[in-house]
Amino acid sequence: MFNGKHISYWLDSTEMKNYSSLKEEVKVDVAIIGGGIAGITTGFILKK
Repeated sequence: MFNGKHISYWLDSTEMKNYSSLKEEVKVDVAIIGGGIAGITTGFILKK
């Protein structure tokens, strides 16, 4: 906590990204939302 505010290291140390919406329909078998340990592990296991 800094000056009464909670500061996230991850938000404070990176630039904010702004991605545009998809313009076309995309068909997939699996969509992994998130890039934390669960998302990375899921992607790794599915690729194998």
